[in-house]
Amino acid sequence: MVGMHEKRVEQWVRKLSSVPDPQLVEALAAEVLAERPIELLAELLATLGRRGREERVRLVYCAVVRIGLAADSIPEGVRQEVYSVLAARGEAALVRYLLPLPALRSPRGGDQAPDPLLEDMPLGAKKWKARLHNREMLLRLARDGDPRVVSILLDNPLVTEDDVVSWSARRPTTVELLLLVARHRRWSLSMRIQEAVARNPYAPLHVAAAYLPLLTDRVLYSIRSGSAVHRVIRESAEELLALRGRTLCAELPMRLEDGAKEEA
Repeated sequence: MVGMHEKRVEQWVRKLSSVPDPQLVEALAAEVLAERPIELLAELLATLGRRGREERVRLVYCAVVRIGLAADSIPEGVRQEVYSVLAARGEAALVRYLLPLPALRSPRGGDQAPDPLLEDMPLGAKKWKARLHNREMLLRLARDGDPRVVSILLDNPLVTEDDVVSWSARRPTTVELLLLVARHRRWSLSMRIQEAVARNPYAPLHVAAAYLPLLTDRVLYSIRSGSAVHRVIRESAEELLALRGRTLCAELPMRLEDGAKEEA
């Protein structure tokens, strides 16, 4: 069955990875994901997960993950069927973003002292200030953590990758903030931010696992042995390392044969 779909999947991957605009990639990916046979969708998503570290394919994988993390983007039945197909093949770690799972930890009331400057500030004023160029205020608003404000902060040109890494790693934090980061067209592409979200025990498990296929072996080994991350995330890192190991073992004889031909 897999072989029947390889050519079609390769055409889709080639087409999507040739589009330079992340917004257009996401729109085209949404069209591709709509009303396709389950086996074909499973093969497409698995291929993107396996090849996600390739520069152009990485943009497509991130676009598909952003779609997958939107609750109403893919019917629940389709999500479950695709996941089941790949789980039976030992490739569930490539598509864990399809099935929502709760976080290891949840924030509690009183975890963070309120900012006296922001405590009584109206939401409209916070949104307005989130668009300004006062970095001190931007960072205070980020610590305040209102997702309606953070969504504006993420688009502010004064916000840096270091800022978003810090927000993504903060503990405690909220599911809403981490989802905003994971679904942002710019910041979701950063490997440092992807790693920070994956390691955060306040991230829902499907969000924490979403970008694992893009991380380096070194990072996956670290996550696999980390005590602060959920068992599901550690197991996902282990599964991905195993998948890469099988791929390398399968390719090695071909590489040796090619090398012998070149020497000859």
